[in-house]
Amino acid sequence: MQEEILTLESLSSDFEFSIDEMRNLAKECGISCPISKPLNQNEIDALYDAYITGEKKITANKRNVREKKILIDASSLLESGAEMALKRLVTKLLREGRQLIIPFIVMEELNKKALKGNNTEQKRASSIMKIILDYKDLGAIAIYGDSNDMQIGFADGVFQKILTMFGLDYDITVITQDYELTRDLLNMGNMKSVRHRKINVFKITNDGKLVKAINH
Repeated sequence: MQEEILTLESLSSDFEFSIDEMRNLAKECGISCPISKPLNQNEIDALYDAYITGEKKITANKRNVREKKILIDASSLLESGAEMALKRLVTKLLREGRQLIIPFIVMEELNKKALKGNNTEQKRASSIMKIILDYKDLGAIAIYGDSNDMQIGFADGVFQKILTMFGLDYDITVITQDYELTRDLLNMGNMKSVRHRKINVFKITNDGKLVKAINH
């Protein structure tokens, strides 16, 4: 994956906002600059945070705007910045009465790693599972699926199943560090047959921020 130069103008296309809507979002984030000026990383983070977790603020004549569904993969939950990212994301979703979706197969993968032995990954898996269950009790996280998903055998297939199910009615954001899954999801989003939905993919940085993934 590579980084790209982003401006308010380019983000307006990515977010499916008009230029005026993009300016309004920037204003809410405390950003004031020409639409063609490159944004710095802090400005990009603020805009994506507002976009991922918030609902689109649209004019009254816009129709058929979809809510977003946000999913996260085990690869991201095991990152060193996962706890911080999860806290930031869940705090915002709680304010909106929305939920982060974690597939059942992801929880099973975390549980297996938590039982492997006394090592860094095991401790991280145990810690993040406890945090997830605490947030689930608060209503901020939903575990989607059941043991039948284990028959699929791998998380990529489960994510594609969920995207197929939700894609007609929702825009989808997936958080994953997995290169292959990222590539497959971005390719799904670019297929003409799935133009009815928008798929964004992000990864978690070591300091708990979300960075958008793009195709080469």
